[in-house]
Amino acid sequence: MKGNLGGAKGVKKEELYLIADHARSLVFSIGDSVTPSNEGRGYVIRKLIRRSYIRSGSNKPFLYKLVLPVVNLMKEVYPELEEKRENISSVIFKEESRFQETLSSVRPIFEEMVSVSEKKLEGAQIFKLVDTYGFPFEMIQEEAEQKGITLDTKSFEEFMEKRRDESRKGSNLASDFIFKPDLFASAPLPEISDKMPLASSIVFILKDSVNVDSLAEGDTAEIIVSPQSSEFYSECGGQVGDKGVIKSETGSMIIRNVYSAGEKKVFNVFVEKGSFAKGSEVVLTLDEKRKKDTAKNHTATHLLQAALRKVLGEHVKQSGSFVDDKRLRFDFSHTEKISERDLNEIEKIVNGWIDGGFPVAKEIKSLQTAKAEGALSFFGDKYGDVVRVVSVSVISKELCGGTHVDKTSDIELVKIISEASVASGVRRIEAVTSENARNWLKEKLGNLILENDARKKEFGALYKAEEEVPQFLNALLAARNFINGAVKIDTRVLSNYTDIIEPAFKKLGEYVISLKKEKIKMEENSAMEQVKEDVALLISRVANVKGSNMIAGILDNMDMNLLRKTSMSIAKKIEKSVIILGSIKDNKVFMLSSVDEVVSKNNNLSARDIINSAAGKIGGGGGGSATFAQAGGNIVNGLEDAVSAAKNFVIQNLK
Repeated sequence: MKGNLGGAKGVKKEELYLIADHARSLVFSIGDSVTPSNEGRGYVIRKLIRRSYIRSGSNKPFLYKLVLPVVNLMKEVYPELEEKRENISSVIFKEESRFQETLSSVRPIFEEMVSVSEKKLEGAQIFKLVDTYGFPFEMIQEEAEQKGITLDTKSFEEFMEKRRDESRKGSNLASDFIFKPDLFASAPLPEISDKMPLASSIVFILKDSVNVDSLAEGDTAEIIVSPQSSEFYSECGGQVGDKGVIKSETGSMIIRNVYSAGEKKVFNVFVEKGSFAKGSEVVLTLDEKRKKDTAKNHTATHLLQAALRKVLGEHVKQSGSFVDDKRLRFDFSHTEKISERDLNEIEKIVNGWIDGGFPVAKEIKSLQTAKAEGALSFFGDKYGDVVRVVSVSVISKELCGGTHVDKTSDIELVKIISEASVASGVRRIEAVTSENARNWLKEKLGNLILENDARKKEFGALYKAEEEVPQFLNALLAARNFINGAVKIDTRVLSNYTDIIEPAFKKLGEYVISLKKEKIKMEENSAMEQVKEDVALLISRVANVKGSNMIAGILDNMDMNLLRKTSMSIAKKIEKSVIILGSIKDNKVFMLSSVDEVVSKNNNLSARDIINSAAGKIGGGGGGSATFAQAGGNIVNGLEDAVSAAKNFVIQNLK
């Protein structure tokens, strides 16, 4: 292993054992989808990598090289490590590289602190190095010992404890806004019914964490009813709880979410009308459409994970998720940005499974049996001896308590709308299904058509998209048909969007970029023709003032760039020139002055002073050098006075 330590020398045998032990721990942990972070297990992983880097004395990443020997030693017993090896190496290498960059950037800061410290670093300084810049405390200790620097560790610990208190307070604050099951310990255990709508009665009311007897219009509270409905899903495992309505003869409540407190279902409600009390007889109605749409999204996450593992590799494993009726969000272990090609392939695979109409089975099994069958579990979740297994034919098998469709065709279609990094070694995909996917596609296509119409207006006769992008006409026609409903949007249409429409509009975007360049070039050529005419006119009006040639005038519709080009053109043609130019474009006033270098030196005349003498009249300020200066302002009717003031200044100051 010594040969892998990035040039480090003199590493003690004990340190090598420690690094080897850390390498083994990292391989198994990252192989089980734990990635470096600042929280929980991820923080332990980050600390192991950083400690190994420091202890090795290496000046470049090395620990990732130890993954191969660890896997080779363990693969007979743990064969799954072999297929995850490259991903594990990548995660470690990136974390090492980031830490190397941290050390490189913070070391100069540390050295500066030391240079002015009078042989002592205060607690606040140490805390800043650790908390703000990520400089490891043990490295600060080591460096301080070598340099004979005393550390105020007591004060540093006080700062750290204060930060920990703030974090704890932050956690407590957050808990005021989340469900707390212990508050419902005294509530009666309801009966259970699978009827819907469900006639029931209120048996428990909690408002602002206090047990109360009644609710008034406008109140928000948590309630328990009996019998409770088995049809309402309680928020769990990244899936939101169901919604619905609770009504009495005189009032109504909106069910905003559902939680579980042991075997009791708790409804978070808002009293929309009337009042309610313990014992009130009510009828519960479930939002069936929302429940079905949420189930579509949840099953889609299972298909998505299966497709990701098929395209990217078996190292992909769920790291988090969020599912409601509008969209799905899926976090998973992977170190690299997914290419557009792979994303399209993943989406096509999922939609192919949807078209297949595969059955979705929900079975109760022992945990041991489920794992033996290869069921995937969500890292960090704790499971009992008996679990629920959701299987999609031979495509997917996961431990899951969420709601799902009966067959994949119920999902209708899936559209991936984004992919990004959310943490070290963790990527996130967001997607929409069914009607939400159709609406997303219609909105996307509508925006593309609007952009095309705007470009036609912007470029006029120059715009020849149908000629320059041959496939665009068919794509535009298809897009219009999808939007107006002439063609139903299904998985085939979605495939056409990916393969035909989207590439055509991308080609159009490339064409527009080239067209903009062409338009700018044409405008510049036209402007330069105007410059030539203006230069000739201004030169014909040159005024000789005390041996110098003064050229001053106001030009039409020029920005500062064209004024500057005009000035340079005049200066090339006229010796000993003093130039004063102004123009108005888009209600903005531009003004400049240029002074020949010889004229400036012989007369102690500065272009900056000329501009400053006039800039106030256009409501702006000026700046520049002795030979060139410019100003901008917004007082349009002040330009003539400004040019006149500049001319007078030149006349008065030429010798």
